[in-house]
Amino acid sequence: MPISPLDFARSWEQTCSAVQECPAADLRLLTLAQFWPLLRQRVSDPAYASYFDEYVELYLRAYAALRTADFIPDELESLTGVADECTLVRGDARLVELRRALRHRRATLLFQLGDLETALNLSRELSGSKSGFVPDPETLSGLYAQDSLAELTRQAEEHDPALHALLKEILDEWLLEHEAGADNAVNCLFVERTTSPATLRGRMRTLQCEIELGRDRRKADEVTFQMQVIAVDDSFVGALHQSLTAVRTALLRQGVRIADGRRIRAHYRVTDAAEKFTGDSIGLGAALIAYTQILKAAALRHDRTIACDAAVTGVIDAAGNLEPANPATIGVKIERAFYSRVRYVIVPEANLAA
Repeated sequence: MPISPLDFARSWEQTCSAVQECPAADLRLLTLAQFWPLLRQRVSDPAYASYFDEYVELYLRAYAALRTADFIPDELESLTGVADECTLVRGDARLVELRRALRHRRATLLFQLGDLETALNLSRELSGSKSGFVPDPETLSGLYAQDSLAELTRQAEEHDPALHALLKEILDEWLLEHEAGADNAVNCLFVERTTSPATLRGRMRTLQCEIELGRDRRKADEVTFQMQVIAVDDSFVGALHQSLTAVRTALLRQGVRIADGRRIRAHYRVTDAAEKFTGDSIGLGAALIAYTQILKAAALRHDRTIACDAAVTGVIDAAGNLEPANPATIGVKIERAFYSRVRYVIVPEANLAA
């Protein structure tokens, strides 16, 4: 049932306010998508043209700010549907490009999830394929998702050059991520408590660390986060300090004295993050990269880098014992990892039941 012009204006003001309060671009897009059904009812009315103009600009701006997306396929389908309908109202070249970009994201994610049929249909649409190429299902049976995409790409090369080019682009990006290793970065799973709507949202971000070993024995180890020194009583930063103590304990237990008597300065940052992170389940990831950084020369010499196709979560105490992440939030973390490019999740054994 249509609402009154006054109620529409109020709803739009509330939506704009919610968009401004969302720190993450993906939440801004989803908030705008929720408003679209109301605007769709009035989009043909010239009196609402300014609303549509503002809506499109906000939508495009939110996507332009999108760096690391935490979408599931249904969300991407909804966002694409909005872009499609907006394009029908106005054939803006920017909207056309947005439609393609959203479809590309969704196809990539569906390939990663192993939904080959839907992903392949999207890829045909994106590439403008008209060849009617159908892959041999027997050659795809039992393969991992990445291997399935590699086989599809190989078969398409002979039958459909346009489709092959797109599949190769998606595959090459995926291979680059999986084959890479790092000595200063690890994928970590977080939880963001959103306010509109009020819910828990899983986040996967890359935690990076650079270690400096000082000669000053009188001062305690120092931690910076996002280029700022934060008090140790902050729970998040406290977990980072505790991870350094655990690393010291582990090194001494192994007879490694590289950091013995030397002050550690650990500079942590989360890349592509607009959210504010809290909690102590960052500890395992923080300890892993601090340990690898301190032993960097040996790690690189023996090719002991941190896998880029794994994500971690877990609390670590000062003695190096691994403790469970919050069981109330572990589910959304696992869901986030599932809807991503990673193959493996490392969690404390105590979290397995949850």
